Amino acid sequence: MGQRAWPVWSIKFNEAKIMSKKYYRAKEIQEAYGINPSTLSRQRWGQYGLPYSVVGRKPGKKTGGIILYNIDDVEEYLSKNKKKPRY
Repeated sequence: MGQRAWPVWSIKFNEAKIMSKKYYRAKEIQEAYGINPSTLSRQRWGQYGLPYSVVGRKPGKKTGGIILYNIDDVEEYLSKNKKKPRY
């Protein structure tokens, strides 16, 4: 049995749906920018990297909740932290 090919219109619809959101989860950041979710996790742990928000975490706890990345903040961070060519 071969793999089922998805119509092109459904891929474009999914891309449009992702791009219309205000917040991304780590997996969506990977799809949009190519940044691995484990890299995002390491950056959060080290307290550097992309700005994020935690939703649904109980007060006084350090774990749990949903990590969300505001698209505007991510775009701003990436544009400010662009690497300049050496030459």
